[in-house]
Amino acid sequence: MNLRKHIGKAWAAVGGLAVFGFFYGCLPYTFYHREQYNLFIPDELFINHYWADSAPLARILGDWLTQFYYFVGVGPAVAAVLVVLLGVLVSFFLRSLKLNCWLAYTVGTLVALWEVGRQCAPDYPLASTLATVAVAVLLCSASAVVRRKWWAALPLLLSLLFIPTKRLPHAPWWNVPSLRMERLFAIDTEAYFGRWDRVAELTQHSTTHTVVSYYRNLSLAMRGELADSLMFGYQPFEQGLFLPVNDKGDYFQFTAAGEAWFQQGAMTMAEHAAILGMIFSPYQRGTRPLRRLAQINLVNGDSVAAAKYLRLLRLNPVHRTWAEQQSTAHPGVQNFRRLVAQYDTIHTATDARQALRVLVESNPQNQMARDYLLCYSLLVKDLHTFTRDYVRYGQGILNAPYAQALLIASAANPEWVDDIEVNIPSHFVNDFKAYNRLMTQTQNNMKLLQQSYGRTYWFYYQFAKRNAP
Repeated sequence: MNLRKHIGKAWAAVGGLAVFGFFYGCLPYTFYHREQYNLFIPDELFINHYWADSAPLARILGDWLTQFYYFVGVGPAVAAVLVVLLGVLVSFFLRSLKLNCWLAYTVGTLVALWEVGRQCAPDYPLASTLATVAVAVLLCSASAVVRRKWWAALPLLLSLLFIPTKRLPHAPWWNVPSLRMERLFAIDTEAYFGRWDRVAELTQHSTTHTVVSYYRNLSLAMRGELADSLMFGYQPFEQGLFLPVNDKGDYFQFTAAGEAWFQQGAMTMAEHAAILGMIFSPYQRGTRPLRRLAQINLVNGDSVAAAKYLRLLRLNPVHRTWAEQQSTAHPGVQNFRRLVAQYDTIHTATDARQALRVLVESNPQNQMARDYLLCYSLLVKDLHTFTRDYVRYGQGILNAPYAQALLIASAANPEWVDDIEVNIPSHFVNDFKAYNRLMTQTQNNMKLLQQSYGRTYWFYYQFAKRNAP
């Protein structure tokens, strides 16, 4: 019997370490993502709304624990403890039914693995794990009560407050880990924390995912290298610069879309994306959109709105320190205020170029907005607009994509470049002639041209095609 007890303890310890290692090594950012779209406020009015739905204690405890996922390793640790506890309780219940020891351990392990799979879902609520554990507690307690161990009546009754009367939302019956989504969460979270070197590292490998290209371009822009490196990676046309905020997107895409606008000083566009991101998130609340909305209103000078968001964050123990540090005098707020447009104009939420022109005309030193404006026209292959904006905002700035685009524009319509006073270096002109000769000799063979000119705007302009909707 003692040997069995030791085997059971060793099984639980090894299993817990394995589960923690799996989550910590493979899915850490999935847990950070859950915290960003969760909000727990230890306030009577806030907590009262939990009692209007089923499994109130599971929801309260789940959201309270989820807020601590903000800290490194907490999410995987909490998940590992609960998964092992579930496996142990299931095994204990089966042993109480006189089932064979090894069979009980096997079934407990399988149930724990089932819960590990469910935990892999991006929006999986911790309340669902707690509810599942509560079911196991209920079974163990009921078994003990049957054996006249009356103390078990208390956990039996308490477990009823953790068990939902209906399936919790966003709680799938099964899931598998998605390394693709984990990578997106990693890139998005590192951008949220402002670690742009890490974002650049995560996005440097070639991929055809729009969100990866978007964050790659943004990380380059944060270092002032967007225009120079524009053709060094996959570009999904204008979506490589601005993610669409429309009925085909989701809350993750909406929140990410606001990051580029915020960094350039377009606070109205950034606020629009942040609000939609919060509205369409699983629980219509979250610390991340609240933090961004507080920053936006501080930059805009709307102290009343900013105070509303900061008050909520100050009530949260995890984000209290951050909220107390925010004010209109904060250096970060002052830096963004210098980027904000000094006048406004009416334009649609999809008219990115007009929004960028307003930013550049208000502050000619806004290099990021200027580069985004010019690169936008390049990516949509609108060389007429590019040359017009280059005359107004980019005279004297020359890099490889700009020079290559000007050469195409000059060949297409010399009138477009009549007003541009720029001396294009001779090596660009010679390369352009060589590209055209090779294009003629290979009869537009894309593969052969790509070997020598795959990173030029000429190649992109000729061969890049939009994917079918």
